[in-house]
Amino acid sequence: MNRLSPALLQRLPSSGQVLPFVEVMELFLYHPQVGYYMVQKPRLGREGDFVTAPEMTSLFGELLAQQFYEVWQRMGSPDGFQIVEVGGGSGVLAVDILTACRTLPEFFRAIHYHLVEISPDFRLRQQEILAGFPVSWHTNLDDLNDIRGVVFGNELLDAFPVHWLRLAASGWQEMGVCVDQECLVATPLDNPTPQVAAALSRLPADLPEGYETELGLPGESWVFLASQRLQQGILLFIDYGYPRHEYYHPARPQGTLVGYHQNQQIADPLAFPGEMDLTAHVDFTAMAEAGQRAGLSLLGYTSQSWFLLGLGLLQRLAAQEGVLAGEPLSRLRQSVMRLIMPGGMGERFQVLAMGRGLSAAPPLAGFAENNRLDRLFPT
Repeated sequence: MNRLSPALLQRLPSSGQVLPFVEVMELFLYHPQVGYYMVQKPRLGREGDFVTAPEMTSLFGELLAQQFYEVWQRMGSPDGFQIVEVGGGSGVLAVDILTACRTLPEFFRAIHYHLVEISPDFRLRQQEILAGFPVSWHTNLDDLNDIRGVVFGNELLDAFPVHWLRLAASGWQEMGVCVDQECLVATPLDNPTPQVAAALSRLPADLPEGYETELGLPGESWVFLASQRLQQGILLFIDYGYPRHEYYHPARPQGTLVGYHQNQQIADPLAFPGEMDLTAHVDFTAMAEAGQRAGLSLLGYTSQSWFLLGLGLLQRLAAQEGVLAGEPLSRLRQSVMRLIMPGGMGERFQVLAMGRGLSAAPPLAGFAENNRLDRLFPT
């Protein structure tokens, strides 16, 4: 099942050489010619490999627009306000946010919307769906300095490559990948890479032998960079994940690294190389620490459910119930429940906000109902 295509085989080392898994994951996801996110193919929705919140209902984007509006007001309603969306997928979320912002004319006039998108395929789709909106595109953050406004990502941090670890009797091993008869085989590296060796101290000492997990060091590095670029405003991330003490828990002996292929979860990260999404949950404590190292203040941490409820999701649903009826109303209710119910995305997804030049009190509306900052660094 993990047999390599000729195109991928040409880009991997010769038989016997072991590459760190983090490099192989980077190749499978982002290689310009063969990476999962770089080639043209369906990824979102029933015909793709996964579904995100913006594809379910426009209410998700409308509520984010409301949160951004509050940030703009707290900054003194400046004439220029940047909204930087990173990893915008199909562009649906940007459409919903900008459409909602149009109902706030002074705010809309102040907005400069930027989409940072590495995938040529996604960028083309975004440009088609956002025709008529004032949007700028970038392949990375290099073009954006002195950001004043919001930098945000929905299901962004889980898409960064991770280091794959396994606990042996002799201690932690960093996993690598080698090629054996045109198939991929997971094998330990002789020694962890220096970045991993320096980060091993954050892992609990009482985990059982055979325990597998991940370190999201590339994601942390990116958050640090983004934090440095922010002069005033907030960084906001919505993703599936845990605070560190819950992430590295004995109840997760196989870690969180999985693939998604045709809307099915695949346990083996080496299956369907280059043909499936690879993802791992987010250590939100690590992301908070990365922001703090760059001088940001922690503003909020909560579940997606509490975040959306704090922004008035149920009130907006009630307003739609006066307009919609029948099957459209039923679908909307189902989508809302999926966004907020613990068994759906409500508790599995977390929301982290960090900022510069903004007061932490009172909390932003999305965190006012149940701010859980204490869970990031429990005593």
